[in-house]
Amino acid sequence: MKKIAMMDHHKAEKIILNQNIPLGTETVSLIDALGRYLVEPILSIVDSPPFDKSAMDGFAIAAEDNCTGCRLVIQETIAAGDVPKLPVRKGYATRIMTGAMISKESGLIVRVEFTREEGSVVEIVTPEKGTNIILQGENTQAGSVILDKKRLDSRDLGILAASGIGSISVYRKLKVATVTTGSELAEPGTELKPGYIYNSNSYQLGAQLSEMGCEHIPLGIIPDTLEAHEEFLGRGLKEADILIVTGGVSMGDFDYVPETLRKLGTEVVIHGLRIKPGKPLLFGRKDDTLVFGMPGNPVSSYVLFDVLVKPLICVLNGLEYNPISISGELTDQVGRRDTERHEFRPARIRRINGKVMVEPLAYHGSSHLNGLRYADGLFQIPSGIKTLNKGGGVDVRLF
Repeated sequence: MKKIAMMDHHKAEKIILNQNIPLGTETVSLIDALGRYLVEPILSIVDSPPFDKSAMDGFAIAAEDNCTGCRLVIQETIAAGDVPKLPVRKGYATRIMTGAMISKESGLIVRVEFTREEGSVVEIVTPEKGTNIILQGENTQAGSVILDKKRLDSRDLGILAASGIGSISVYRKLKVATVTTGSELAEPGTELKPGYIYNSNSYQLGAQLSEMGCEHIPLGIIPDTLEAHEEFLGRGLKEADILIVTGGVSMGDFDYVPETLRKLGTEVVIHGLRIKPGKPLLFGRKDDTLVFGMPGNPVSSYVLFDVLVKPLICVLNGLEYNPISISGELTDQVGRRDTERHEFRPARIRRINGKVMVEPLAYHGSSHLNGLRYADGLFQIPSGIKTLNKGGGVDVRLF
């Protein structure tokens, strides 16, 4: 059997992240903007706040009246949304609510609990030390950057709405097709026949793609025939920006994916990575469609998506991907026999006596999907390293 030539995964990452495909842009309303990728930084169109306003319920007074025992005539009440009619003068006070506009003459706001009312007169019981006024533009000034290029989350939508922005320019959603190979695969919810296993890759990858803001095109399961491979893969190459195939990428008798992709005009750039799990990975391109061929074992596809596909999605949307990682000490020694490949293994983060501890989880290889159940992320064993000692420092790439 022909061996797969393995490429260093750092070199492969550079090749993959150097790809570019035209996405185009579209304008969406805020209601549809969650999880979308901004085309450019966003500038505020208004000052925030747009006027001087009170930070709390209380009384607007002149600065010289801020003294214990000062008695002031209440001249008007201003609720949020009202505009003051009278200036604040010495000897007078304006009752004001949190968020309401204050007149420019106000020296400060005395909170209501620092006062005592008697009819139309308010007495200052405790003087204020600050002004309790939020000045116009104190939070954000019109024309300033309120959001850099990024993928939008719930906080960002609040920021945009508060700035009066109702629609924004975003990149078109990446269309990503997934297809799983293997006549032995059955769909969840159906009866499992002897010799069959359930198809988990399609659902796992679909969820990972949704988490990254992509449009998922599930193509289904390819039977183990060349004709079926040509039909399914040909459709994916036509309909998607990225095609992800799981299974059929190694050198077995029914591993038709590399042969079929080449027949359909795909330039295979990478076939084989010095990585574990995920050694048979294939990466190629046909015109403006990028192709990943991943091993069928579900942990392999999960890890390869996290390590290679997720960064690519960010780059294609104009962002640099910087995975979040945390450093800690191993709770147990980790050893292995094969040191040829750079390995990713699942770990759980624990805090013991104020220390960040990295607990390697029980893991039986790339078919052990349940090994990810309690994982917070992946720790790495570089190629050439046989043992990581208990108590040694290690970084965990968080999910």
